[in-house]
Amino acid sequence: MQKVHEHIIRMSKPSDEASLQITRQDLWGALMFFATHPEDFIEALDSAEIDEDLHPDGKVTLSRTLDFGPYHVKDKVLTEPENKITFEIQESESIPASKFEIQIEEPEQNVFFLRFTYYEDTAHKSLEGAAQYQSLRTQAWENKDLDVCQKLILMITDGAFAKTKH
Repeated sequence: MQKVHEHIIRMSKPSDEASLQITRQDLWGALMFFATHPEDFIEALDSAEIDEDLHPDGKVTLSRTLDFGPYHVKDKVLTEPENKITFEIQESESIPASKFEIQIEEPEQNVFFLRFTYYEDTAHKSLEGAAQYQSLRTQAWENKDLDVCQKLILMITDGAFAKTKH
């Protein structure tokens, strides 16, 4: 598996007073909500079936089946509490094995960024001849990530995750 894209999004913006109040715990709760409620963020998703496994060390593993109508995607979500979520997508005939990570970064106290990193099996047959479309794919990933971040900031500042336990 090869890294194919990476970018960061600033979550605490100096121009937005409410976003400056965001904590690492707030971000973590929001990311767990994103992982457990993907249908609230992915327009083309019809439904999601999710099995949750809680580990004694506080980590959570989710096994998900995402229903996009004509096709289903199976993935596993691995967590490093208050640090990183990794989505491991299973290979299928039309989808290469891939991995998508979201890591919370705090270069200065209470200044938060999310780092998005994408990996995939670049030798998969579905990607043959797809190099010409890679810039479109990365632009789509970045747009999706920005939309997710904007929604999460809004939900955090509205108090939606005040009682999140993950």
